[in-house]
Amino acid sequence: MSHETSLQNRAAQADSPGIRGLPRRLLYSDDGIGIASALAVAVVIFILGVTWYSVSVHEIEEVSYDRQLSTAVNVAEAGAREAMYLLASNEGGFRDDADGGAATSGITAGTCDLDTLETVADGGTELLGEYWVKASPLAKDRTYLIESWGWAPDHTALQSVSKKVVIEVELVPIGGGFYYALFAADGGLTAGNRKEIYGDAYSGDDLAVGNFTRVYPNDGGAPGTGQMLVYRDLLISAGANVEIAGEVKVNGFVNDDKGSAFGTSGNDLLILNDTSLSALTKSRFKKNQASVGRDLTVAGPSSSVTDPPSAAAHIWNATGIPPVPPIALPLFVWAPSKYIDAGMTPVNTYNTWADFEAWYNANDDALSGAHFVNDTGSYTLDMGGVTLDGDFVLAFKGDLEVRGTPSGVSDPAVAPATVVIAGVRADSDVTLGVSANSIEDQVHHLIYAGGTFGATQQTTIYGAMYGHEDVSSNRLEIHFRPPNTSSIAGFTFDPALADLFLPRPGIWRETPADALGCTLP
Repeated sequence: MSHETSLQNRAAQADSPGIRGLPRRLLYSDDGIGIASALAVAVVIFILGVTWYSVSVHEIEEVSYDRQLSTAVNVAEAGAREAMYLLASNEGGFRDDADGGAATSGITAGTCDLDTLETVADGGTELLGEYWVKASPLAKDRTYLIESWGWAPDHTALQSVSKKVVIEVELVPIGGGFYYALFAADGGLTAGNRKEIYGDAYSGDDLAVGNFTRVYPNDGGAPGTGQMLVYRDLLISAGANVEIAGEVKVNGFVNDDKGSAFGTSGNDLLILNDTSLSALTKSRFKKNQASVGRDLTVAGPSSSVTDPPSAAAHIWNATGIPPVPPIALPLFVWAPSKYIDAGMTPVNTYNTWADFEAWYNANDDALSGAHFVNDTGSYTLDMGGVTLDGDFVLAFKGDLEVRGTPSGVSDPAVAPATVVIAGVRADSDVTLGVSANSIEDQVHHLIYAGGTFGATQQTTIYGAMYGHEDVSSNRLEIHFRPPNTSSIAGFTFDPALADLFLPRPGIWRETPADALGCTLP
């Protein structure tokens, strides 16, 4: 076959019908292959994009869900913390309701009243979550179980997440009811020569301020803002050079016409409920004779006061300010069983001071326990160099002068030990004599006198001093430290004091979010 004939045959085959009637030449041509490739790539990219989008959406939902889980736990903890505050403060009768069986954030007609957590985002509010809490009393006194349910972002959300935490909380009285550094009942305080108070002070009668009186916020992280509360009048003597760093509230009037510098540390001076406003005149409170750094508030007609201190931001004729309340001296009752229950040993009663002194001299290298001397005489107790094995309580019916500084505690684990010196009769006087000092980190004092109390020598006390009347005649420096609760088992307090609690939380636990016992709104 010639070459020409071969070409003709191939051309004829190309033009003859091929697969599904297509010309064979089209089957062997590469025309349009670019379009097909592009479509194939596009399909692959589309599939990859859909896959990536699906994975991304899933991941975002997972991250959002995880965030809602942690938020729900945090919201539930926030609810539990609020319940702790409500139990401690009894705001709205929350603790009373708990003591009656159970307290909640509020149930109306079987519906849970939710509280919300919100934040500000881009100028608007953003709901972070909702919570509902319940507090129930436990067997131990002043101990409660708090249950708190949390939802994020809220209970109606499409993907709402709920969590629950529980915690046991014990309410501990602040200072066991003692929370003033210096407290004088209706006998009042005498701020004698160079008195320094670190913490708060209360005078149930007039406060007579003497030379170089200082009232400062507490040190060492202990409670007290340098506040002075005076149930009657504040009397500032000539040359007193007074500094009070905290708030000053006075129910009566201020007598400061002697040129002293009062309140140079930036105080609030609140003068309330004065029924004899004629006494509060220009002659009683002279311009530039006292310096008040912040607010001076006086109840009554503004015409009664014409010339306030130029340094004060002052408000005359103020209303709605609660007065300084009358607070009773805590009551002491000797009850050996209470000290035994508190774990104190030994617990002894002595008929005479000589009987107690014999025990004391034999055990002054390891003092501890609670002791009551049923003797009305006047005696002296020398604590110089003694060692404490734990809290030590000495209650007595007579008068006592305390001298000397203890050497410390035998075991650092029991520090600080509280020494309670308690004159329990209405005429029992307690005097701090030569070197009657505390040891900051080891031995603290609670001085209690049904009669008068005070320092006759230069004295530094870490603790508290309570009595009917302060008659200090020499430098007293006192740093408030709450007494150990085991040492004050014999005291009962004014309800206004006993109602102050600090919540002591146990361990947080997350539990399954069970039924609430009420219907969500």
